[in-house]
Amino acid sequence: MVNKTFYYICFNIDLFSRKVISYEVSTSNNTTQSKEAFKRAFQERDRPQNLIFHSDQGSQYVSYEFRQYLRKNKVKQSFSAPGSPHDNAVAESFFACIKKEELHRHDYLTTEELIQPVEEYIHFFNYERPHHRLKARTPEQVEIDYYAKKFDKYIITIIKNEGIFCTFPKRNYKNLPLYPNSSKNTLNPRCLVAEY
Repeated sequence: MVNKTFYYICFNIDLFSRKVISYEVSTSNNTTQSKEAFKRAFQERDRPQNLIFHSDQGSQYVSYEFRQYLRKNKVKQSFSAPGSPHDNAVAESFFACIKKEELHRHDYLTTEELIQPVEEYIHFFNYERPHHRLKARTPEQVEIDYYAKKFDKYIITIIKNEGIFCTFPKRNYKNLPLYPNSSKNTLNPRCLVAEY
């Protein structure tokens, strides 16, 4: 709550790594907010094929506009059973964490005072906070480990907080998604590997 006004946070989590991919903060819990959050996540992940979007059965997710948007992008929709929060346990767990570790500890006077800590918490959650279910790794580390195995010939070095620089033998990079016109052998960030 900000100055007696309720705010709603809509977020999208990658179930594989438990990484928060996108979020929207709004005074209305509606289809527009949910659709914008999903659009950002979908684009951030480079519009993946065979995607399943799972949510509760809130009116924003069962709306004609939201369902048509998913259909148009060939995204399958999955719903939790009514009154069964365990079906969406990963999302419920994130909400419990952000409420307990951030939102319920502070009073916010302006929207900016709310949004900045939310951004900082999501960064902390993705890049610094180890997760029991991820074998004490962060969501970012799970994704780094996955791509390190997938591209096991490359040496991955973490630079700064979010940047990852990949070096690998020049002879093996013909079919990899590289930065266009780059003098560096750097993987495209759409592969979850970003240039620093």
